[in-house]
Amino acid sequence: MRQWPMGWDVREAARGNGSTVAQQGHAYDYAGTKVIALESGENVRVAEIRDGWLGARLQADAAHLEPLPMAYFHGQVPG
Repeated sequence: MRQWPMGWDVREAARGNGSTVAQQGHAYDYAGTKVIALESGENVRVAEIRDGWLGARLQADAAHLEPLPMAYFHGQVPG
């Protein structure tokens, strides 16, 4: 888990202010497009995933990212 300077991890930070936080390296659905978060935070850069390759980079509000199942989490949606 990525540590924030104040010692919180991203889940604690999200609970603290009621906002949604995307996590770097996690896969998401963004308006029907599969993307990967390139950074953690509320407003993050994401890259489209096309045929196993990274495509265009976009700026996305974490509230509009829907988590997708990931192989690293044995096909489960990370929680």
